[in-house]
Amino acid sequence: MATFQRDYADPNQNNHEQIAEGSITGASAVTRFAVFTAMNLYSLQATVVTAGTSVGAGAGIVVTVTSGTAVSTIGTLALGSSTAGATFNLAASTSPGGHALVAGDVVTLTQGTDATVVAAYAVEGGFNFNSTFTL
Repeated sequence: MATFQRDYADPNQNNHEQIAEGSITGASAVTRFAVFTAMNLYSLQATVVTAGTSVGAGAGIVVTVTSGTAVSTIGTLALGSSTAGATFNLAASTSPGGHALVAGDVVTLTQGTDATVVAAYAVEGGFNFNSTFTL
């Protein structure tokens, strides 16, 4: 294990990068990833690859974070019956610093009940550079 100390003149200097990507297909499909160190979750984007047949939540992707036994809902990417190529964004928090995550947190994306819709997704996150973290 290595410990890094990052100090910059601006205490609010954060980086933004893609921390996860993939696709989600089919009714009630689930995809998850675990966070390896403290970081911030900023936003999620989904682009429709195959249009769904549902209107509303049936073709939505619900985003949650599990921290220990606590589950918090970040929000829903409401895809609806959008055509292929339609893109949707979801801010993870109204705070400029994003939604704080700790090592071991699990981010889960759960597809609604639409069995037809296929979406590619990307998750934006980053580190606060004025911090210490361990790899």
